[in-house]
Amino acid sequence: MNAEKMLKKQAKTILARDNWAKSITGFLMILLVLGIGFIVISIATLFIGSLFTDDGSINFGNISVVHIILCVLICVGALAVLILMSPLYTGYIRFIDGCRNSDSGNINDILYYFSKERYFESVQFNVYLFIKKAIYLLVFSLPVVGLLLLSDNSPYQTALQIGAVWTGGVCLFGYFFVSRFYILSEYLYVKDFCYEKESDIAKASKYIVKRNLGKVMGIYIAYIGWLILCLLVIPIVFVYPYFKHTAVLSYFYLYDIENSNPQSPLYQSDKPSENHIPVFSEIQSKSHLPETPSKETQTPEIQTTENILSETQTKEIETPEAQSK
Repeated sequence: MNAEKMLKKQAKTILARDNWAKSITGFLMILLVLGIGFIVISIATLFIGSLFTDDGSINFGNISVVHIILCVLICVGALAVLILMSPLYTGYIRFIDGCRNSDSGNINDILYYFSKERYFESVQFNVYLFIKKAIYLLVFSLPVVGLLLLSDNSPYQTALQIGAVWTGGVCLFGYFFVSRFYILSEYLYVKDFCYEKESDIAKASKYIVKRNLGKVMGIYIAYIGWLILCLLVIPIVFVYPYFKHTAVLSYFYLYDIENSNPQSPLYQSDKPSENHIPVFSEIQSKSHLPETPSKETQTPEIQTTENILSETQTKEIETPEAQSK
């Protein structure tokens, strides 16, 4: 857990650089959109409930033109929430990543993907992720739905319903675990990861998480205590920005590790991590390198510093007159 403690300490340092208020503001913007979505879902629930009778059957006599129009409006509203939400959350990830590279993050990054050049591309990417996760959620929901259907008019109704509750808990954890494989997708998109299809980003995220699953889950484990406090005392509006800064820092390190490994598929990317561009250009120009990178390849920054020092010393030796002056 030492790595998680270090990441949390770095996240606190970043937030202390005039980023607390901006991070909370960005999160509140996301909560506002979620609130709109919750209202839409509540209206849909009331509408659907009005179509059922007391015995659970659908009363087709209650369906009118007004109901159809309302249903269409609900679907359009839900779609509008999805479209609005996706670029906003992606921009929030961009803002958090930008806080790491400067003294104070630019809050305008939250709205970065609402520009004409980025908006539809961002929506398309997020819709792809949403559909992919929705499919997994549907698959993990099937056992629960099956048990509930079997419990209807069954002599073992109580046992089956209890089993459905326990199965639901297991399936919920299973869905959370599987969906973590795509947790780096937003970050890779923000980093302008080179891809032809959205599935390329999802595959890259899955590859990184599989190789570093313990590190990814360690971040969530490190925040279990904070989550409990959110339920009791501390509001989540303060905890989530802290957690998200820590998570994005971990994404940066994990991506950098894989992007620096010549054996990694990510190493073939046309847009490697900014901090390792000199390393990539040097390694790719030497096709005779062994599979395991040498020490010289692993520490290019030290090499550069030594070269600069040696050149400076050479100039001083060559121009003793300048020294005497």
